[in-house]
Amino acid sequence: MRPKISIICPVYKVEKFLCKCIDSIIGQTFTEWELVLVDDGSPDNSGKICDEYSAKDNRIRAIHKRNAGVSAARQTGLDASNGEYVIHVDPDDWVEPTMLEELYDKAISEGVDVVLCDYYVNKDIEQIYIKQKPTSLSPSKILRDLFQQLHGSCCNKLVKRVCYSNYSINFPIGLNYCEDIITWIQFYQHEDVKTAYLPKAYYHYHIHDSSITNSFTRKTYEMRKKYITLLKEYLPNNGFEFEIRKAQLQVLFEACMNNVLTAKEAQQEVWLNKRAAFCENHNIKWLFGYLLILIGFYSIGHRWLKY
Repeated sequence: MRPKISIICPVYKVEKFLCKCIDSIIGQTFTEWELVLVDDGSPDNSGKICDEYSAKDNRIRAIHKRNAGVSAARQTGLDASNGEYVIHVDPDDWVEPTMLEELYDKAISEGVDVVLCDYYVNKDIEQIYIKQKPTSLSPSKILRDLFQQLHGSCCNKLVKRVCYSNYSINFPIGLNYCEDIITWIQFYQHEDVKTAYLPKAYYHYHIHDSSITNSFTRKTYEMRKKYITLLKEYLPNNGFEFEIRKAQLQVLFEACMNNVLTAKEAQQEVWLNKRAAFCENHNIKWLFGYLLILIGFYSIGHRWLKY
């Protein structure tokens, strides 16, 4: 029997957290689901845990593949899914028991393609409620909001699975940073996508010491540059120049603060991008000027510390 909801979970080196994640799905009040666990070549016991759960519950499937990153794992799970609707869950997070039931009821009652909801951020004993109400439910407004107050995650959004094929939407293979935002940009280029908002939090986004977002290396910098390249590709001539340039500045600044780039390298990057932005609006040029000042202070401070 075809499940009503497919839950896709990309799995990599999460043996400490995976059981809590899967147990929170098994504990759902809504039962007509399938869980697709995609083991992305985990070197720890994560793959074994996936198999153990799959053997105990026929709604759970374990797929094992060679490591290719989270985006490829999400796409593998999506390709293998059978549900009417799809939602993603990360393996170090967990969900509230009524999440699937209430999101599905909202989708059916309003006849929409996407239902988005609020979420929690959990770090140690702290829990923060994050509101995700868009300024409007029109696709163009939601697309703009993705660069403002809306999180680009796939984990707080239930999506009609057929939309992926109808709009030829795929997760960008090889991008392991903000791959979900790129996917939503593809969605909300289409003005006929119908969205509903449910003002309640179900998803617990768990921040811990081993979270990918906690480290910034040269590899991180190169991956974020790739993300910006894809932003330019998927937002051509769409009035998002300021947002793209702002993302570039953030990457450069983080690279400087984490000693991934020298001050000289950062200055060269900024000058190159500033020239590219010369014909764009005043705010963009102001941002680049501000970053140059910050990098100048960073350079002076770095030399002072050396002595």
